[in-house]
Formats: sequence, structure tokens, C-alpha cells
Amino acid sequence: TTTTTTAAATPAGGSSGTISTGGATTTGSGSGANGGSSSTSSSPIGGTSTTGTSTTPVIPPAAIIGLIPNTTVSPSVKLVIPSNVNSTVPGDTFHYEWNVVTLNLTDPNVALTGPSQPELVLAPETLLPGHTYIVNLTVTSNTTSVSTTTSTTINVLPLFNVGNLTVYPPSGFALQTRFMINTTNWNAAHEGMPLTYRYYYHYQNQLPTTNNLRPLYSGLNNAYSTIFPAQSREGSSYIIVRAVITNMQNVTVTLTSPPVQISPVPFNFNFPDFINNIPKNATTDEVVSIIGTIAESLGNSTTGGDNKSI
Repeated sequence: TTTTTTAAATPAGGSSGTISTGGATTTGSGSGANGGSSSTSSSPIGGTSTTGTSTTPVIPPAAIIGLIPNTTVSPSVKLVIPSNVNSTVPGDTFHYEWNVVTLNLTDPNVALTGPSQPELVLAPETLLPGHTYIVNLTVTSNTTSVSTTTSTTINVLPLFNVGNLTVYPPSGFALQTRFMINTTNWNAAHEGMPLTYRYYYHYQNQLPTTNNLRPLYSGLNNAYSTIFPAQSREGSSYIIVRAVITNMQNVTVTLTSPPVQISPVPFNFNFPDFINNIPKNATTDEVVSIIGTIAESLGNSTTGGDNKSI
């Protein structure tokens, strides 16, 4: 067995050398300036080489859009959409990219802040009434270049939402049965409120013209109780109730009820009791309407009309 050792001193305390023993060779060298060392090992006969690498996973930033999912908003207001972003990287900064499907956020008339700010501000009248929008936010770490995307939805109130008109009961006696007229599921955007309700009626065999429509109520209440006259003393008649509903932008929707059957005034009708039962808080218009209803029913009058419809 032969062993050969060769070594040379370095100027600043480093070392380098070659040791050969039985076919294995080890070479080492050091940096004289810092006294460190590095080594490379090789084994010509049946040796192995191993390299190890340690990797730390990169965690993307956590982003939250500061709106409750399915938030409902008015189309006429300025909409502020905040964000909240956190990162595991100390001192990290971020790049923001907002996107609202079908909207051009680079247009300053649409997005008052632009699409690359932590907070997105949409101008009034940007969102269309009755539409639903998907809002996306992509946040990229300026330190790691890793991104995350989050999204939410925004529902925009319609300027006017059509509801239902009901009259109950569907049949009754003239001057005796009190009918409840009611509109339900009507709403509008905030700027369209309050809604104004106007109720009329006409006989089924008449056109809904100005002269044929008898006014019942006009105001802010969606429910109204009333009596109806009989068109004839000979038999039942049918009445159609007409509701005209208007929002603050003067957008008007008109609905009509199914026919309501009105039987003639019953023989036991007590006129003084009826008068005493008129609500004490009835408006002048309501009292006039009631008196007109009584006069029409007891007088068995019918009214013709022109062809001007409401």
C-alpha cells in the first residue's frame, strides 16, 4: 500500500491538498483570505455523488374584497369597493388589478380610481338597474411575484320592480262587503322611492276610459279597503280594479285585477248604520268616493264614457 500526501501552505492560513489512498482521491481547497474551506469528493471505483437542495414554499398573499357577497346597491350612488390584503412576507407591497365584467375600468367616467388601486370607486349611474355584476380582484406580491384572485357579485336594484295586485274577497254584496285592495312585492331603487298608488274601478262591460274609471284612492299606502256599488238591481255585476303605480322618476306601471263579482244591495241593508261606520279618519276624497258609491248603487245609475283611456 502506497500513500502519497502533497500539501501547500497558502498566504493567509488557507489550505489545499491532495490525498490519495487505495484509489480514493480527496481534493480540498481553502480561501486564504477568510480561512474557509470547500471540498469535492470523488470515488473512481463504485463511488456516489449526492447534491441536496432545501426549498421554502412561497405563500401567496391573502386578499379579501370588502363587500358582502351578493350585495344589493342603488344604481345612482357612488360605489366604493375596498380590499384587505395580508402577506407572510415582512414589508411586502402589492400590485392590484380590478376587473368588473362588461365595464371598462380604464375609463375615468366609470372607475374614479382606476383599476390598479387598493380601493375601486365606481361613478354614479355606471351600473345598470336590475343587472348583476361580477367583481374580480387579482393581487400580486411585489416581493415574490406570486398572485391570488378573489371575486364577489353585486346586484343592482331596478328602478322599478313590478309586483302583484289582489282584491279580496273575490265576490260580495254592494255597499256591504268591504274589499281589500293590495299591491305586494313592489319596490324600486332608493331614488325611486316612495311609490305612489292610485286605485280605480270600472265595470267589466265598460272600457277603462276617463269617464268610466271611478277613483278610489291616491296616496303612499299600498293597501286600501273599500265598498263597491252594484251596476244593476236585477243581478250581479262585475268590477275591474285598476292600479296605477308611479315612482319618483314618473315611471308608471298599470295593472288590472280579475273581475270581482258584486251582488245587488241586500234587502236588510241599513243605511244609517252604514254611515256611522265610515272611518273617522277618512279623507275628504274617501268620503266623497263613498257617497258617490252609495248614490250610484241606490240610484242604479250607469255611466257612459268617451274613448280616452287611462
